[in-house]
Amino acid sequence: MSKNITKGRDEPQTAAALEARRVTAQAAHQRVHHVLARMRKEKAPITVAAVARRALLTEQDQVFQQFNG
Repeated sequence: MSKNITKGRDEPQTAAALEARRVTAQAAHQRVHHVLARMRKEKAPITVAAVARRALLTEQDQVFQQFNG
């Protein structure tokens, strides 16, 4: 019986958590997409490490811009 009560309370929180993960994953996918496009344009060697490095730098730059105008 307590499971039904708990389940009802947790559903909005679960939905919010799933939405937050979806938004985060979509943002990461978008960063990787832009990084790959830029690397192709620059004719840079594309490796997993290089893409991850640039995508992380892009994310850090976006966070920096959010807080510093």
